Amino acid sequence: EALAVITSIKYQGGGDADETHGDGLRTALDTMSWSSDPMSRNVLVGFLSSDSKEMKDGMTFAALGKQFVAKRVKLVLVCQPTARLKELCDNAKGQMIAISNDPSVDELRGVAKILTKTLTVLATSGKTVPMQSVVAS
Repeated sequence: EALAVITSIKYQGGGDADETHGDGLRTALDTMSWSSDPMSRNVLVGFLSSDSKEMKDGMTFAALGKQFVAKRVKLVLVCQPTARLKELCDNAKGQMIAISNDPSVDELRGVAKILTKTLTVLATSGKTVPMQSVVAS
């Protein structure tokens, strides 16, 4: 099912200025409710395009990566490999899955296969606690 969703993604645009990936990832890291239970798995998957601008507050991508480690959040980036994003992934002890700016169907299938394997390993390594569903009252 994940493979079908990922291979249906249509890429458009491009040619504009670098993105603010660091600020967006930091906001997600700081505002989402991450489990502190050592039996749970916290994973953030980012699909990013282009290179990244420096973070607005001057934080380095290395420092942001270390915050992922401190909060026990595994970072998986699907992106074009760039120096800043590599620095982030390396310091987060995460994984980068390379994708081009104009991926073919075969490239998308390959990325989906790697991502599926990565998430399966992350979810099944060691003991896990099932996610709790939130029911609106």
